[in-house]
Amino acid sequence: MKPVVFTLTIFFIGFPLLGKILVSFLKYEQFVTTEFLFAKAEFYKTGKGENISFSEYKRVFKEKEEEARRKRESEERKAQEEAYRRAFEEFFRNAGGAYYRQSYGGGSGQYNSSYQTVSNFKDEYEKNARILEVDPKSDKYEIKLAYRKMAKKYHPDLNKEEGATKKFQEINSAFEFFTDENIERYRKMIDINK
Repeated sequence: MKPVVFTLTIFFIGFPLLGKILVSFLKYEQFVTTEFLFAKAEFYKTGKGENISFSEYKRVFKEKEEEARRKRESEERKAQEEAYRRAFEEFFRNAGGAYYRQSYGGGSGQYNSSYQTVSNFKDEYEKNARILEVDPKSDKYEIKLAYRKMAKKYHPDLNKEEGATKKFQEINSAFEFFTDENIERYRKMIDINK
């Protein structure tokens, strides 16, 4: 392979791929560093928490993230098994053919309700993104940082303006909506609609 072709290949293919990985890594590092500094400030301000080094905090953070991921996967698996079990029971309760008509023939069947749910989900996702003042395409680290900023701005202990408590509750509710599953589901919806 000629050096010029090799260099151009690396430049046009290698760098964009590595760039995406690097950007994701840097966002993660920014988030962990921000969380560490918040925890350190809380420790010095109130004495709550532990006074640990950054590397120790990062290790504990990774362990918690991994544990949360395993727990989430376990809950998803259980929910899916429960849904299959209910569908199986419903199928036999309605003697086969009736189940098919109910699910796909209109009314309150699963097909129609899931179709509405997709539309409602997208609207709800974008509404919550507006509440947190983030782009709906933001990743989970950007959402968490925006939440921290908004929560600090409208926290009732820090903000005595009228309506601050209500806004704080909206912000918390919006942040709770942004689970990893919901973020991934929205991204898949956007990719499909392109």
